[in-house]
Amino acid sequence: MTLSLILLHGLGADGNDMQPIAQALAARLRNTSPHPQIRIHCPDAPARPVSVNGGYIMPAWFDLYSLDSHSRMDINGIEQSRQRVSQLIAAELAAGILPEHIILGGFSQGGVIAMHCALHQPERLGGLLALSTWLPRTSLPPPCPATCQTPVFIAHGIDDDLIPIQAASHTRDTLAELGYRDIQQHSYPMAHSVSMEEIDDMAAWLVQRLVLQPA
Repeated sequence: MTLSLILLHGLGADGNDMQPIAQALAARLRNTSPHPQIRIHCPDAPARPVSVNGGYIMPAWFDLYSLDSHSRMDINGIEQSRQRVSQLIAAELAAGILPEHIILGGFSQGGVIAMHCALHQPERLGGLLALSTWLPRTSLPPPCPATCQTPVFIAHGIDDDLIPIQAASHTRDTLAELGYRDIQQHSYPMAHSVSMEEIDDMAAWLVQRLVLQPA
């Protein structure tokens, strides 16, 4: 079995920021039967001016006008990034990876793109990881039966001072309204970050969803 793990970084970071998380998840997944091979992809967002930071040019999946999750969104930028990630998924499918063996996730701004991409993906994916992020209602597609079968893991820090933890419940409720049924939500005593406990929980969740067995 070959799995594909695609993780998207947050605002101002790059793919290297997600590599330790991806490697930690991969190590836990490899320690299962039938010992899957894992392809890791942590792409870089393009550099662009970001309005909330005074137009400073930095890696960003889309322009951000405010840290308020209800503010207007850069629809064109979000769609451009979605298309880029969708091309990566298409390349994995062309390489013979089954859609249910593709795990897509993202942290903060990267999580917005991961969810937006998964919502438009016609196939059921192996898992969607929404980490310390939010789901804007802007441009949500109509529910697709196959898409809504993708399992979703939502994680957020209780002490997150950038994206309030209420955004996690909003994401859960919105996905449920769209028809998603396999949603698991976790909270952790942390700020805007990812913890080892969170990684352990994600790995255990994925083992169950991918029908793997602990070695």
